[in-house]
Amino acid sequence: MLKTKEKILAVSIDLFNSHGYQQINLADIAYAMDISRGNLAYHFKDKNLILDAIAKKMDHEIKKELSLKKDFPAFSNLQIEIKSYHKLQNNYQFVFGNATVLHHESIMKVMHSWAQETISGNKAAFLFAIQLGNMKPEPYSGMYQLLAINTWMVTYYWMTQKMVRKVKNTEDAEKMVWSVVIPHFTDKGISSFTKHFGFEFLNSLGEPFDTTSSEISIF
Repeated sequence: MLKTKEKILAVSIDLFNSHGYQQINLADIAYAMDISRGNLAYHFKDKNLILDAIAKKMDHEIKKELSLKKDFPAFSNLQIEIKSYHKLQNNYQFVFGNATVLHHESIMKVMHSWAQETISGNKAAFLFAIQLGNMKPEPYSGMYQLLAINTWMVTYYWMTQKMVRKVKNTEDAEKMVWSVVIPHFTDKGISSFTKHFGFEFLNSLGEPFDTTSSEISIF
């Protein structure tokens, strides 16, 4: 059975996701829990304190998910990160879809920490892949640094960009990330990738690109 504080957080997250963070106040949360406003205030005096607790909860959950990663920089770790952050975005939609919440001090602190760790992990995976002969050497200076950041951005802001573009759930975050990494694989890397994911995955990244378009710009 959930303790009172845990129940408050669970109800708050549900209300924030359903109605939006700004639209919900402490009275709404107390009403949903069938407790007095004073009883709620005993545990959390304002919504800022609730967000602080939610930030800690998110951090605990993502670390638990990421504990499944291998203890060396394998590309399979990237797959785990994509799935973990996608799950987090679904559970905390009000965080990833609200700039005000994202800039809350405690939320921003854990987000910044995750970002730094993920980007560093991506760079380590690229270096390891190069050393194994699975990934080509960097073609242009700084390209893999940007690739490490780009793969993080796709993973982190997957839900937000879908909201902005108003796309259906047919797009796959995992395939979107791999689509920018795979072109840098060597033949050996492609072989290793298909052994892990299968040719079907590689051949179903998305809709075939239309090369018959007349809208061609020359630069």
